[in-house]
Formats: sequence, structure tokens, C-alpha cells
Amino acid sequence: KRRVRLLLLPTKFRSIRQCKFLCSLPSARPLHNETAAVAAPAANEAAHATDENLQQHLRKLRILLQQNRTETAKRLLNTLIRSNSASQLYTLYSLSSPPPTKPIFSSFLLSFYAELKLPDEATEVYDLIKRDGNFPSLYAFNLFLESLVSSRQYNKTLEVFLDAVNSGIRVDKFSCGKAIQSAVKLGDLEGAVEQMRRMRKCGIKPNGF
Repeated sequence: KRRVRLLLLPTKFRSIRQCKFLCSLPSARPLHNETAAVAAPAANEAAHATDENLQQHLRKLRILLQQNRTETAKRLLNTLIRSNSASQLYTLYSLSSPPPTKPIFSSFLLSFYAELKLPDEATEVYDLIKRDGNFPSLYAFNLFLESLVSSRQYNKTLEVFLDAVNSGIRVDKFSCGKAIQSAVKLGDLEGAVEQMRRMRKCGIKPNGF
């Protein structure tokens, strides 16, 4: 038993020395920080390249609108909306294009979403136009009202219509018809009659909306 104990002692001491040696080794450096440092510039470059590519498409779209090539412009815009939000398109166009062309583009963008029956995106564009202190063309505005009515957003239709009227915008028979239709759908007959009075006061004859 004594011999066994004497033989085990050196092994125990060697284990302690090995442990001290291993514990004294420098720890490995984490790689995730280095990976993140490399990935960040690459992501920024990719985003920058994407913005430049989108700017080129928006410039082409501007030229098409200036040339009244509406159908070709619609086909191009149809590809752009698949990977870009309404606010992205509106904002980047505002930053990269001459200011005089902005009203044409904003009305075109609003009418495009309205024709596609995408009222949420159309509302987003309309709010951006209003935020800039502008108003879309009456044609685009009426398409917007139609898209809201088609999606049964009657309260929103009346809100948008009354906001335009109270802002001094001269609406037409179609606009008033959508307001009356929305009031009727909501069961607000008094509101519908009020809109009809408003039409007559403006010299507009009510229609069957």
C-alpha cells in the first residue's frame, strides 16, 4: 500500500502542473467580432449598389413620364414595386430627381397603386404627398377614392374627401359621388344629403355614383 501511494503522488503532481500550464495559455480570440467587422462594410456596399440601381430605374421612369410613354412607365414601375416599398420609391425619387418632375411622379405613383387596388400603399403615398404640402392631380385623387371604396374603407374615404374639400381643393362630380356612396354604405343618410347639398352649392349635379 505504501508503494502504491508513493507511485500515485508524482502522477497527481504532474496533473496539477499540467492544469496550471493549460490555464496559463492565452484564450482564443472570438471570431464573431472580426466577422461582423468584415460583414458590415460589405452590407453597406450592397445597400449602396441597390440604391444606385434603383436611382437609375427611377431616372428612366422620369424620362418615360416626360415622354408621355405611360404604358411603358407602368411596366417598369410594376417591376420596381416588387422589391421596394411605396415610401422608398417616393423618397428616393424626391432625392434624386429634379423638383419640377415630382408632382407628375407622385400622382402617377398614387394612381398606379390605386388602379392595382392596393389602398394601403396608395394611402401611404397620399400621406407623403400631403406631408410635403402638395396635392395630387384630381385624376389620381379620384382613383384613390375609388380604391378606398372598393376595399370598403368608407370612413377613410369620407375623411380623405372632407380633408381635401376643407383644404380648398375643388373636387368634381366623381369625387362627390364617392363621398355620397360611402355615407350611404355607412348608413349615414344625413351625411349623404349634406354631400348632395355641397355638390349643388358648387354647381355640380349629383349623379348615380
